[in-house]
Amino acid sequence: MAILYITLIGILQIKNKFLDNIVIYYKIATLISYILTLASLMLYPTNITLMMFKLASIFIYLYISCKNAITYKIEECVVGIISSILLLALSICY
Repeated sequence: MAILYITLIGILQIKNKFLDNIVIYYKIATLISYILTLASLMLYPTNITLMMFKLASIFIYLYISCKNAITYKIEECVVGIISSILLLALSICY
């Protein structure tokens, strides 16, 4: 489903140019951070390399969300800030 979502967003972006690049980066960062979090929590809980990738993707997600919320005034990204902090707390405490 995630690959289908990314492909669909890419095709629609090429075809219609309805989204800014920063919005596409936000959607991809959201998707990757959630996939890596689920994979590292449920499938491979003891894999340190996957945990580092997960933490890096969460920080990228937090950075893009903050940039969108502050610079571009996109209200959807406030939810991204809160969810990235929640994912970070789950990653550290679990």
